[in-house]
Amino acid sequence: MKYKLVKIDNLSGAKASIYSVIQENESGNFEESFFDSFIEENKILLLSEIKPYYCV
Repeated sequence: MKYKLVKIDNLSGAKASIYSVIQENESGNFEESFFDSFIEENKILLLSEIKPYYCV
């Protein structure tokens, strides 16, 4: 399996950059990052904590 490191621009700023990992799927494409998967799985339960930092 191959992985790609991607910068999350809307969470990065002048003093720090935030990155996530994307895993290559069976067809060789890179799709959703692990961070995006985490947000999707937890947005209902933790919406009040996630919303100020990441557009849902």
